[in-house]
Formats: sequence, structure tokens, C-alpha cells
Amino acid sequence: MSKRNLMNTMADDRIWTGFIRQRRNLMVASGILAFALVADLSIKQLNIFGNIVEIGKPVAIRTALWVLWGYWLLRYYVYFRDLGDKSFRNKQRFRMRTLMEHFAAKRLMTDPFFSAELHKQLQQVNAKTWEVREVYYAGPLLPGRLAISVNINAITEPEKASWVDLPWKPILEIVGVPLFILNVRAWLYVLANTSLFSEYLLPYLVAAVPAIYYVYCLISDH
Repeated sequence: MSKRNLMNTMADDRIWTGFIRQRRNLMVASGILAFALVADLSIKQLNIFGNIVEIGKPVAIRTALWVLWGYWLLRYYVYFRDLGDKSFRNKQRFRMRTLMEHFAAKRLMTDPFFSAELHKQLQQVNAKTWEVREVYYAGPLLPGRLAISVNINAITEPEKASWVDLPWKPILEIVGVPLFILNVRAWLYVLANTSLFSEYLLPYLVAAVPAIYYVYCLISDH
């Protein structure tokens, strides 16, 4: 390993270690602050190494908790940015490709034009069953519109797992609401079935709890 690569690895390890530390600090600070707000905690005395310290303004404890909460939230955000790419988009695109394959298979079966053409293509290779092997982006990615090219395998001898790649590559368009639903499903899958949510996003949600509760109390008091 070259000296530069070694230094980059050490820097990445330092950032990751710091990120874990700030994540823990933020979670703990948010939990304590939320408990102090919900329980209406008021501390008037502190025992420091056997010495009783009187607190003239108990509200100062909450102020200190808010300061610590804000500090560790900022520190977590800085390390979160320093980590660089966290694979959110890559995992979403991978899941999106799988969903597009399912979408393409359903479209080829239900659309009269594509269904008829597929049946003709299968007859030419003497096959009855088929599957969508892969989908590819076809053309530019436009807002609310996506064109995909579909690669289809025709299974000629199921008992021998023999298949041929059909020369016909239909182009399908996914427009509007169906495309939006596919994107939402892909993101939900990433959040629910990978560690990305708990590692990177959950601390933000936990940190939001005391802030949301504080705003709720201000609104309800009025």
C-alpha cells in the first residue's frame, strides 16, 4: 500500500470513528433532553464530590441541555457530510431496476400490442415461457418520464434450463404516477431493508423529538 493510500485509509477510519462517536453523543443528548422536557424536570441541587451545589435558576439546566443538543447535532451533521457517498442512491437504483423488471413483465403481458408481438417472437424460437432478464435506460432521464429497453429470455427447454435471448428489444415508457410509485417503493425498500436508515437517518429523527415536543408545548400553551 502506498503512503498516500495509507494516509487516505487512516483519514477515512478517523472520520468513521468520529461519526460513530458523534452519533452516540447526539442520541444520548436528545434522549436526555426529551426526558427533561416531557417529565418537566427541575433540578435545584447538585451533589459534586460530596459538595452540595445550589442552583438558583433551574431553567439553566434545560438551557445547557439545549446547547449540548445543538452542539452535537452540528457535529453529527459535519461528520455525516465528511463521510461522502453513503450508497443511498446506488441502493435505490439497484432496487429500482428490479421493480422496473417486474413492471416490464406486467406491461408485456397486459398491453395488447406488446403481448401480440411477444407471442410472435416466442413462436419464432419455439418457446412458450419467457422472463425479463434485464432492463436498460433508453434515452435521457427526464422529469416524470423514463424509457427502458427490455432484454427478454425465451425458455425453449424448461427441463434443461435452456434459453435464448430474443432479438426483439421493446422500448417501454414509464410516465407520471407509475414512475413516482416505483421510486417511492424503491426508497421505502432501501429504508426498511438496509442498515442505511438506522445508521444515518435515525439519529436525525431522534434529535427532532425534543424540538418537535418543545414546539408542540409552545403552541398548546397559546
